[in-house]
This record gives sequence, C-alpha cells and structure tokens, in this order.
Amino acid sequence: MSDVDANDFYRRIARIQRDHARGYGMEAEGTLGRSYYGRRRRQRVQKRSLFAPALMLVLSFTALKGVLHAKIGDDVYAARVEALMAGQEFERLGGYIMQAGPITLAISRELRILGV
Repeated sequence: MSDVDANDFYRRIARIQRDHARGYGMEAEGTLGRSYYGRRRRQRVQKRSLFAPALMLVLSFTALKGVLHAKIGDDVYAARVEALMAGQEFERLGGYIMQAGPITLAISRELRILGV
C-alpha cells in the first residue's frame, strides 16, 4: 500500500515541478495571481483570405513581364510570344498569359526611361 501512495506522491511532485518550470503557479480560484498579469493570448478566429496573396502573385508576375519586355525589347518579346502561341495547348496558354498588356508596356516604358 505504501508503494502505491509513494508512487502517486512522486508523480504529483514531478507534475508540480514540470508546471513550475513552465512558469505555472498554483493559484486559488478567483485570485489575481501570475496568470492574471501574464501575457494574454489573442483569440482571433478569422478566415484567411486568399485575395492578398493572389493579388501579390499577379502583381509580381506582371512586374516580371514588364522587366522581361524592357530587357529583351518589343520585337524579340513579341516573336517569343508568337512562338509560344504556335505550340501545343500548354504553350498556347503560356503565350496567352505572356502577351504584353497595357500594364506590362507601361512598366517596360518606365524601366527604359530609368535606363534599367
């Protein structure tokens, strides 16, 4: 019988020491102890929106198209897009996506003015 009581006692002592190492304290119910003054965790339940990451991806891709257009020039860029459009289904999709739109041309024009 004493072994069972001793094992239970040592288990409780180990739990208290482990909790003490984690910074917990033994507090009476309703008192203003360590847990009251400690840092509170924010409980923010919110759905994550995919709008901001998708917008960043589109803007980054458009900026990349503008840089490519500025670096290789209008004629070479158009020739490469035409070569993509003449390919298979996946290449045609790439050609459609890589077509120089007004935003791409504006970025390219500004980069050429800056001399990049």
